Amino acid sequence: MFLNVLTHSLWRVDKVSLMIFDECHHARKNHPYNGILREYFQLNSSDNRPKIFGMTASPIWNVKNPLGSLSDLESNMDAKVIAVVEHVEELDQHSPKAKEVRDVFPGYLALFAFGPLTHDLLEVYQRIPIRP
Repeated sequence: MFLNVLTHSLWRVDKVSLMIFDECHHARKNHPYNGILREYFQLNSSDNRPKIFGMTASPIWNVKNPLGSLSDLESNMDAKVIAVVEHVEELDQHSPKAKEVRDVFPGYLALFAFGPLTHDLLEVYQRIPIRP
């Protein structure tokens, strides 16, 4: 959407102070992230450019050439890839862990008419033990 706003001159990138890219590993090929960076970000002088903060859990899309993946990402975003390499165990101790909670609401399920495949899947699902 932001690419369209820029393309139609509804906003200028020099009016932006910070751009946040979630799942920034998509900033390649024809993805809108890459379009913003290629068409608008690189054209401005470094004084007028917004800061970039990109986040991803998977910066490597080519396992045969992981350094090439990182290099492409850095080049496309005009940025530096930074990762935690020291004190990972300590970071892990202070990071919240997702807790899976699964509950079945039989009254809710009764509202739907199920076919044979859905009925079979529901039976398998109900056999999965629920942990407290």
